[in-house]
Amino acid sequence: SLILAALSWRAFADRTSSRFALFLAEVTLWAVLVMSSPGWFRNVFSVLQIFSWILLTVSRVLGLSGFYVLSGGGWLGKSRRVGAGIPHAATLVMAGPYKFIRHPVYMALILLGWGAALKALSFSSFVLAVIATGLLYYCSYLEELENLERFGNEYDRYMETTRMLVPGVF
Repeated sequence: SLILAALSWRAFADRTSSRFALFLAEVTLWAVLVMSSPGWFRNVFSVLQIFSWILLTVSRVLGLSGFYVLSGGGWLGKSRRVGAGIPHAATLVMAGPYKFIRHPVYMALILLGWGAALKALSFSSFVLAVIATGLLYYCSYLEELENLERFGNEYDRYMETTRMLVPGVF
């Protein structure tokens, strides 16, 4: 937590920013990962473990592709870095995974939390996964407000055609 705090110290300046909620979500996700670590390779062929690996694989693909697009690779072109090296698109990104959902990186982190929690499912890991999901949803909500301010009507139209976290659902 101290290392994350040191890397994210700018997030503490503005607690209404999505960066502060993201910091809290990151700490919660680290807790889930640490708590579940003893169960990662137990009963590897159980239904729960297989489902967990599926969630973790989708999380990795979605997160890396979303971050790649935001970082200026592939479809984007240019981005600018804010805070602790977190990329912000210089223009509205609607390609790659952003064609299907507005917050693929946040969804990837949600899947990471649930995938890790299922590795060694307990009441504590379940509660932490719920908390991380709530914080990441809150991050996406705050980022929606920031994007509406930054991109205006263009983002409003994007919101009408693209779901927030789950394609075709939510």
